[in-house]
Amino acid sequence: MATQKGVCKPWWIRFVTIGLGLTLCFFLLSSCCLMFQKVETDRPRIDPLQIDQLEADVEQMTSLLGMAGPVPQYLQQADAQKNGSEFDVNQYFAVLEHLSMQSGYTLDYVYRFDGMGGSPVLYARPLNQVPYDSYADLDAVWQSENPTASKDQYDRYLEFVQLDGTPEGFFQWVVLRTMGRQFYQYWHAGYNDVQILFNLQSLDQIQPMFPEEKLTAGLMEKAHSLPIEPQIKFQGDQVTVQVMIFTHWGGFIQETYTIASTVPHRILNQSRETLLEYNCGVSF
Repeated sequence: MATQKGVCKPWWIRFVTIGLGLTLCFFLLSSCCLMFQKVETDRPRIDPLQIDQLEADVEQMTSLLGMAGPVPQYLQQADAQKNGSEFDVNQYFAVLEHLSMQSGYTLDYVYRFDGMGGSPVLYARPLNQVPYDSYADLDAVWQSENPTASKDQYDRYLEFVQLDGTPEGFFQWVVLRTMGRQFYQYWHAGYNDVQILFNLQSLDQIQPMFPEEKLTAGLMEKAHSLPIEPQIKFQGDQVTVQVMIFTHWGGFIQETYTIASTVPHRILNQSRETLLEYNCGVSF
């Protein structure tokens, strides 16, 4: 019986076959790398179902801040000193449940009043340390210390705020920074009116602050096309939090925070981009 000999394929067919094989391997490897990168950079974002809960948290914070009431008369003076009956900022952690103070510390504040305005200044205080009597006392300590990694002294307390590592935790950390001082605001301090937006519903709840203010239908229609929902991205030892805020003295602004993912949590970078300008036209 005759044996059929193998037929030798032309060289160009073998070359094309090898090339197609290498191309397929490269494609599969690239796809795997992209999938891995997506898991790393996009892991995890806030679930749309949880945005409603975060919005409820902010609404509770707003209600809690409203309960603080007007600025006590005795704080409306230079070197103002508290007497212990004032609003307790540690109530924040009953609302922002993903946050807590570092063990051995409590959240406290002094009141800064300069005649043109007044507002609280938050700081982290060791439990065994007597509270500062006034802003001047706290500022004197700050001036005597070496600068920390925080660019703003008013943000120092955030390095003592712990979170549970979830997207919600980092978002609430930003909420605390944004809203933490929005009480006992006197005169020019009222410019700090920032509202955090979540969705079109929260956008539609924006109301004029003054009778003469005009939030036109055209402005709000443009605002509906903006990226409203908060975004969270985990990237190695950093977490990026992006939120949309509204202020009557600036409009719709997208704020982006880059935060250290490990303790102490610090703001590594912050940027603001005005997407839609607005000014109520009222000056204090």
